[in-house]
Amino acid sequence: MLVMTGSRVRKRAWPIVRLVMIVCLTLASIIPYMAGTFSVGASSTPFAFRDDFNYPSMGDMIAAGWTECGGGPASSYRVGNGILSLKEDADAVCWDNVPQGVSDWTVTWRAAWSEFSGSWVGTIRMTVGTSQHSYTYAADGYWGYFSLVRDGALVFHNGWYSADLNVFHTMRLDMVSGKITMYFDGAAMGSYTEPDPGTSLVELSPTAAGYSHVNFDYVTASSLPASTTPDFSLSGNPSHLILAHGSSVTGNLTLNSINGFSGTVTLQTLTGTSGLTASVSPSTVLLSSTARATFSVTASSTAMGGRYNVTISGTSGQASHSFKVFLFIESNPYVFRDDFNYVSMKEMLAGGWTTSGGFPSSYTVGSGLLVLSQNSNVENTAAVWSAISTRVSDWSVTLRGERIGGSSTGYGDEIRLIAVTATHRYMWTGSELFRDSTLVFSTCCTGQVNTWYDLRLDMVAGTVSAYLNGNLAATYVEADPNTYLNSVGPGSSALSTDSFDYITASEPSIPYFGFGASPSPLIVISQRSGNTTILVDSRSGFTGSVSLTATGSSQGPSVSLNPTSVSLTNGGSATSVLTAVAPFATSPEEDFEITVTGTSGTVSRSMSVPVQVFQRYPHTPILIDGDGGFTSANGVRSGTGIATDPYVISDWDIDASTSTFGSGILMRHTTAHFVIRNVYVHSGLKGYDSFYGGCDPACADGIELQQVTTGIVEQNILYWNTNGVWLAGSSNITLFGNNFLQNGFPQYSDDNPTANHWDGGYPVGGNYWSDNTGAVDNCSGPSQNICPDPDGISDSNYGYDRYPLMKPFVPDPPATIGGGGGGRFYQT
Repeated sequence: MLVMTGSRVRKRAWPIVRLVMIVCLTLASIIPYMAGTFSVGASSTPFAFRDDFNYPSMGDMIAAGWTECGGGPASSYRVGNGILSLKEDADAVCWDNVPQGVSDWTVTWRAAWSEFSGSWVGTIRMTVGTSQHSYTYAADGYWGYFSLVRDGALVFHNGWYSADLNVFHTMRLDMVSGKITMYFDGAAMGSYTEPDPGTSLVELSPTAAGYSHVNFDYVTASSLPASTTPDFSLSGNPSHLILAHGSSVTGNLTLNSINGFSGTVTLQTLTGTSGLTASVSPSTVLLSSTARATFSVTASSTAMGGRYNVTISGTSGQASHSFKVFLFIESNPYVFRDDFNYVSMKEMLAGGWTTSGGFPSSYTVGSGLLVLSQNSNVENTAAVWSAISTRVSDWSVTLRGERIGGSSTGYGDEIRLIAVTATHRYMWTGSELFRDSTLVFSTCCTGQVNTWYDLRLDMVAGTVSAYLNGNLAATYVEADPNTYLNSVGPGSSALSTDSFDYITASEPSIPYFGFGASPSPLIVISQRSGNTTILVDSRSGFTGSVSLTATGSSQGPSVSLNPTSVSLTNGGSATSVLTAVAPFATSPEEDFEITVTGTSGTVSRSMSVPVQVFQRYPHTPILIDGDGGFTSANGVRSGTGIATDPYVISDWDIDASTSTFGSGILMRHTTAHFVIRNVYVHSGLKGYDSFYGGCDPACADGIELQQVTTGIVEQNILYWNTNGVWLAGSSNITLFGNNFLQNGFPQYSDDNPTANHWDGGYPVGGNYWSDNTGAVDNCSGPSQNICPDPDGISDSNYGYDRYPLMKPFVPDPPATIGGGGGGRFYQT
């Protein structure tokens, strides 16, 4: 569930343990509006609840025990005539008057997408909270499937959902013996087995989704009698496997007894595919508590490349369960072609395709043509094929398509060939070539309606070549070494309708060797060394010895390879370790390139390996939730959290654009003393698109403190984030000596500024603000009234900062791993 705080959307924190129902609510206030029953008692007492929303106002509904637990404005919540209406993305109402111990339960709701204007997605969903987790079950109108999200993570999606305006649907979630089953209009859509034991129901919440005005007719919840029938469960790992010809892979099976089951379980496999065999060992297990087995899958040398399933079943008397393994058999060389000879999108999706963006109605297929249509200004509708052999570093992708409709202006009307590698996304329209979101080539034009165009992208030895109707139009040299093809597909732009005849993907049939590097880029700390593994692969039958060399600039890292020669067998691979010793870094980050060249006879190819030299140690974004989160894994170098020995988080380099929680450092609900010092938090605005006014990846703050007390934030660099620092409900936070550089406007946020200190007093000073361009320094003193006597501090305040600095501070050298961080602030 999402809650809006100010202008931000935040996940609602589900409590671990709910209090017993609020006894102060009187039945007299509930009975007039509720239909059905509401039973309360011990865990053995049946629980039943139903609400038909027969309230004259939201005030009456709240008085009956509901809460407005979402973040939308009050005007977006409406109730009347037996209908609850939720309009905004953050809207939600919650009912938590549930007795303890209802571990097996069912929740049902009837709802309809009710308005198209400003509400074009049509998602219907409900969030249910248990003592351990939250589950959101949705008929998702945006992605066009049914989904179950557990604690913010997608754990299930299935089916093909097309939103219907003003059509009521009944949805249901059942939790029985730790297994959740999802229903839509009475049909079971799938299930998810909860690994945690805490399944007791604590809350149910009708919830609005983005661009989906929804009317709820009723909601019910009740306990279910726990099953007492002896049974067993069967699970396995891994569930997705990739096999090369003539190879085998293995996995593990786990069987667990349910309700005292004891007996023999027979295990069997089913492949149904020529050239693919599978086996289980042992084939029978005696189960009384937990038992384990292994499975093996082998692809023969004659097996056809593609996607397949292997079903492993366990049977004991009338009880039977199965586990499905999804396989992809590689071909070498890789060859793929699809002429879109499907009778429906359901058949196409079952054949291995997926969709991205748009609406369910945006995709149609038939008579050998795939049609992608956009009737609104939404970009990036695409079909995606990802069943591609690993390490296809040289490749060619072709697509034949035509524009059959679009806007009257022709703006944005284009067919798109999309190829995604291990590190980048290339999109070729016939006139424009994009690498990720950057335009690297542009000309005119391929917008003619009812004209077929042949688009092609080739990647050979790190160079991308773009073709239109067989003619070379553009080339681009890729600096990233990992060009392995991951997925391909046709795409459609906003306001465009496009038809596609076929798509192909292949690698050269002539024997060659491919290159890659892991990790890439190679990250090295100033004046230290680091290693990356150079991957050399035999493709299309290549065999032989490959000599390797590495070179770089004289100002860059010194490099070496070990070994300097590798031998490849047909379909095999080899590795060499590249070692780079970094020079002294004079800025937070310095970028270099190392050229690695492989030679075999007359065949030679090179690739560039990017090397990033940092002054500080890279760290993933940090989330500290409560005082127990102050750990070394969360960047704490020293301290015990008391006033004389605070926790110290120092000397890290954090890329905020990689954050999954909206900040480079997010700290919340803490009371321990801490210091954040000499940390470089940057790039939270990396994905910002000024044209669309949004971010992909999501925008992020630098440092965010929510309901935090007693901390010091000093000597940090906050660069190019949404807010450099954001304080929410926090107090006794002191910030000084920080560089706020090119963050969003404003560069900071504080909803309780009188309880915090945005400077260190005089003469320590405050912070440097890159947008404080009108600052003047003629005077000095606590009141800046001793003139003329410049002191490096602006004569005027910057917001809450009484003593803004005229120049950025100069950071201390990085601390050693396990050290206590740099020294105090000083300025030049």
